[in-house]
Amino acid sequence: MKKLPKVLVFCMVAFVGFAAAHPSFAAPLTVPFEKVKLPNAEWTWGKPDKDASTTRIMYPIKTGQAVNLRVHTYDVPVSAQSFLDQVRANLASRDDYKGAEIRLMTTQNVGGTTWDVFEVKRKDEISQEIWGRKTDPNVVLMLIYTGAGTYFKDYYPQFKDFVKTLS
Repeated sequence: MKKLPKVLVFCMVAFVGFAAAHPSFAAPLTVPFEKVKLPNAEWTWGKPDKDASTTRIMYPIKTGQAVNLRVHTYDVPVSAQSFLDQVRANLASRDDYKGAEIRLMTTQNVGGTTWDVFEVKRKDEISQEIWGRKTDPNVVLMLIYTGAGTYFKDYYPQFKDFVKTLS
């Protein structure tokens, strides 16, 4: 099993730490995750950094977490697009994302549900897609799909299938 690249660990922890600590964001919201299932038998659950009631982490076993998917819920009084715009702006200002290509927000329709999405391509070959949508008036469901090198594209179809289950 491959060891998770240190830069990927830092990237994941920094991103989640930002979302939880940024003053314009409310605390993560405790909600049931009954719809959150592993994409298939190749994936396993990871241990959440913080509260297991607001975060689910999963990764394909054979990648040793070189690919991972994080599912978060946040109680915020703004649209998913506004929430992700703030996340995007904060990432752009961080030293650890200097030189990264942080693309503009787009929308994607999956299974009749509209998601706000932006992509990040870092110079250290880490790629991310951050997805968000409202599930209740003040609840944003945020997905962070992260992959190192070619793993990002290799597992992307499984990620998209997973998005369909939450749409």
